[in-house]
Amino acid sequence: MLKEGLVDEIRLCIVPVVLGGGNPIFKPADKQLPMKLLDVTKTAKGAVILRYEPATIA
Repeated sequence: MLKEGLVDEIRLCIVPVVLGGGNPIFKPADKQLPMKLLDVTKTAKGAVILRYEPATIA
């Protein structure tokens, strides 16, 4: 969906827990997709929610 330009916004929630391994959120891509940070929200438990949109390339 990112490749096709169908994503308007991405929200990532980072939780401060060490698990030691896992599956990456985003798989390797042919090219980078610049993102613009729109908002940062900190929760009471210490998690951080990051809100991004694809950046326009001039």
